Amino acid sequence: MTEEFRVAVVGAGEVGTVFLGLLLEDPNVALVAVADISPEAPGLVIARQHGIPVMFDHREVFSFNPSVVLEFTGEGSVLRDLLT
Repeated sequence: MTEEFRVAVVGAGEVGTVFLGLLLEDPNVALVAVADISPEAPGLVIARQHGIPVMFDHREVFSFNPSVVLEFTGEGSVLRDLLT
């Protein structure tokens, strides 16, 4: 049996959306949360369509107990928050 990875995505803009699409196709990945500061970010729209919880505060992804958090914002302050 293959282990399922619980993945949260932070940054649902252009780059994050590309990765979100790839992750949705992987049967070994459970997308548990997607965060972006923009309510209309394309990745949030996709996440909503798939019933994946969305949030606007990147720190909230940890409440969904992810195995890994992928950060696609390119913002150093967001990365620092996630690593703290």
